[in-house]
Amino acid sequence: MPLNVLLAGGAEAPMVHAFAQAALDAAGGGDVFTTNGPFRHAHEIDDTRELTRRHDIGLIVPTIDDDLPLWAALSGGFAAEGAHVAISAVSTVAMCHDRHVMCRSLSLMGINAVASWLPGQVSRDLPMPLLVLDRNPRQGSQPVCVHSYQELEHCLSERTDAVVQMFLEGPKFEVDICCDLNGRLLTIAPSEYAELAVCVASAVHLTGPVTIHGTLSGDRPVVRAISPRLSATLDLSQGAGARVPVELVEMALARRGRTGMYGGVSAVMGAVA
Repeated sequence: MPLNVLLAGGAEAPMVHAFAQAALDAAGGGDVFTTNGPFRHAHEIDDTRELTRRHDIGLIVPTIDDDLPLWAALSGGFAAEGAHVAISAVSTVAMCHDRHVMCRSLSLMGINAVASWLPGQVSRDLPMPLLVLDRNPRQGSQPVCVHSYQELEHCLSERTDAVVQMFLEGPKFEVDICCDLNGRLLTIAPSEYAELAVCVASAVHLTGPVTIHGTLSGDRPVVRAISPRLSATLDLSQGAGARVPVELVEMALARRGRTGMYGGVSAVMGAVA
């Protein structure tokens, strides 16, 4: 059963080739389409829906942050027409796009996440240095490292929606994962962070492709951010052993095959051992 794929928001050639190969390996073939993003006008959504119908798209993979909340909201409608959208739930995407809520939520669930404060919660006894970041990572401003309370006050006065985080010493890392519709891990790279990835995926109930950003603080992996979309460095994650395109194609095939054509699906594949 060939499967056509839409990379919504654009994609470089290596990503297109990876999904073309995945469709060939898992479905016996299929075409890969791309659209430019982000969405700017309502008619662009209608155009995308028409493209999906015309080319019998079975899998939609959003590739840019700005469109993720919209794709999460639209995923049910596209699924009803036979196109599985590889995206987490609306509430999960919203949490991932709020650095403070994400860090606090993970900490409350017993997962190591960087300490985070809103501007009204900071005090003079916080250990320096600290990082000042946009609360929403989609805003794109660079983090600022401050070394005194005076610097902190000045930096916060220049930002309208900021969050303050502990500055972590240590090497940064990224973990690329893919989760099924029940939030269970299907693939992960690099494998040394499997325990952390399993905990995050089960606690947050992630779906589809996700990148976990962290810092190795001493011997402790600490989560700094979660990007609920396909990694822009897909070729590197595949080189490290991740099978994200194949898993997504197989998930889309399962949604079609197990319901005759459309609709829901029970567990797809198994959890990582």
